[in-house]
Amino acid sequence: MAKTFALAIDEAARLHPGAEPLIVHAALLAPEPLPLFLFAEARGKFGLPLASALEGDGLDEAVAALRAFAMVDREPIADERDPTLTTDCIGLHRLVRQVAQGRREGEAREAARRALVEALAAVYPGGVFNDPTDWPRARRLDAIALALVGDAGASPQGVDERASDILGGLASYRHVALAAYQAARPLFERTLAIREKVLGPEHPDTAASLNNLAALLKDQGGLAGARPLFERTLASP
Repeated sequence: MAKTFALAIDEAARLHPGAEPLIVHAALLAPEPLPLFLFAEARGKFGLPLASALEGDGLDEAVAALRAFAMVDREPIADERDPTLTTDCIGLHRLVRQVAQGRREGEAREAARRALVEALAAVYPGGVFNDPTDWPRARRLDAIALALVGDAGASPQGVDERASDILGGLASYRHVALAAYQAARPLFERTLAIREKVLGPEHPDTAASLNNLAALLKDQGGLAGARPLFERTLASP
């Protein structure tokens, strides 16, 4: 079966040069419906040859090539809170994912995972904390982003700042949209820890993380813990 899938991927690659790198990157993500806007809007984050192969109608053509050999499904997925909103997505069978993942090993696989972090950071909505219109996109990306950067031990190395951007969005979505305070707290804490290490304690993004964590603690009723964080925020340049 694995050999059959591998040959099918090779045949799809002959139809379109973006088919093979596209399915490999898709296979490295969580087994969820994958929004095509991730590959369309963040095309440049994937580098060559995938970025150029997806230009113009390239993404649709690459997906069509993979579908011709039953390597992916393509369908619109309705938002769980607002069924009138749909997102064009692709999905991979579990065995196809395993075969596609095996086409990249070692540094090549880590490079692909770093590109996925960069892409997710580029498309993750920036207004999750105060703009409910960003929540449907955040919901569609949530499980994918959490699987990629949510576990400190599994997160790709070398893209810490971009990972902190995604973690901050994931935390804000849980805090504001879901009121899932316990789930939001470790994500806010990781965001702050990364930014203090990578950007330094006086960077504006670090100050924003201090403020976000303090706001969460305040909403949880932890005023004693929130106060020093707010004070550090106010003392930032």
